[in-house]
Amino acid sequence: MVSNKPAENGIPPFLLNSFPWLPPLTSRPSSSHQGHDTSFTAIVVYVDDLVLTGNKLHEIKIFKHILQQSFQIKDLGSLRYFLGLEIARTKQGLHLNQRKYTLSLLEDSCCLASKPAKNPFDPSIKLQLDKGEPISNPSSYRRLAGRLIYLTISKPDISYVVKQLSLFMHKPMDTHYNATTRVLHHLKTSPAQGLFFSSSNKLKLTRFSNSGWACCLDTRKSLIGLCIFLGNSLISWKTRNKNYQPFII
Repeated sequence: MVSNKPAENGIPPFLLNSFPWLPPLTSRPSSSHQGHDTSFTAIVVYVDDLVLTGNKLHEIKIFKHILQQSFQIKDLGSLRYFLGLEIARTKQGLHLNQRKYTLSLLEDSCCLASKPAKNPFDPSIKLQLDKGEPISNPSSYRRLAGRLIYLTISKPDISYVVKQLSLFMHKPMDTHYNATTRVLHHLKTSPAQGLFFSSSNKLKLTRFSNSGWACCLDTRKSLIGLCIFLGNSLISWKTRNKNYQPFII
């Protein structure tokens, strides 16, 4: 799929003429948007998959028509599945989850018949770098931790524990692996649990944060967690270590 005319700044001419707001490819991220007055159109690109969204259906149809004139594309209709994310749309809003991905992870880990756990992490357990016995197959732990990281896209309740487990990928112990298994047992309780974005949300941002002082037993660094809501819908969350260390006098 190549345009007959040379691209300008990495942008095919048919896109440049119709959508001059597109920045050069060398500096363009994986998403672009156009805003004019009350209209808004966003494009998310991953390899050869595109997701179009906006508040003006006419602009979306124009963009799809331009693409069809230059490329062989297949219009899959309303967004239902994208990169492991399942999207269900109703009048009340949009529900996003990773049910199929979660069940596949549980099946590959032989945890479909395991006993469910109410929470993803036992707060009484304090994980450390060298506490425990080294596991025989560290690559299996790294692969499992990596798949759990992708699940945090729609499951913020496991964000903290997955963040902690990812710190031990270079030298995983049996205590770390047991904590990872606990997360899998928790996922079995509600594999379809995800995020809900209400269609009647107020455009008001609210931020909540909390921190644990010197809670890391290996570095004595503090840990901070934060989440941001748009109306009643959770749109962003993060867990990270603070850069400073406490002074002991």
